[in-house]
Amino acid sequence: MKKIQLISRIMKGLFWLACIGSVIFTIAAWATGSELYSIIHFQIYTLSPNLSFTNQPTSIKLYGFLLTLIPTILISGLFYFAARLFGLYQSGRVFEPVNARYVIKISATILLWIPLRPIYGALMSNLVTQITGKATSLVIFDAGYFADALVGILFLVVGWVMLEAAKLNEEQKLTI
Repeated sequence: MKKIQLISRIMKGLFWLACIGSVIFTIAAWATGSELYSIIHFQIYTLSPNLSFTNQPTSIKLYGFLLTLIPTILISGLFYFAARLFGLYQSGRVFEPVNARYVIKISATILLWIPLRPIYGALMSNLVTQITGKATSLVIFDAGYFADALVGILFLVVGWVMLEAAKLNEEQKLTI
């Protein structure tokens, strides 16, 4: 159990760092422009990775920043739920229904990205093409949708199995 607690403490710390860091990096990327990208190899998810927002009007930057909050909030949510899950493991709470609920919340967050992804892509493509002078919204479906759905469903099934296992564990404790 001590190994699980040690690894869980490390993972919890990494997930909290990633949760807060993803928000800070997004804010810093929009505040500093392309200088940050070259330093930390961080890229805002757009259709044009080499596009610079540095010399754009404040309204375009604000619109872009607000748009990138969509995936940033979801990613931070994933990291938050994972940090909470590993916090439970760290405290020795392994076979409890609350653990399964966090896994299901991770699944729900991943599955929520599936319908939001084309909306985000259309809005971001509209922003990018506004900068070039021809506003166009593109909706792109690629293999990433299937991968997201598969991972989301996998986490959902694992969460359900964990929930059932927690119920069995509770029943077993009551059995003499």
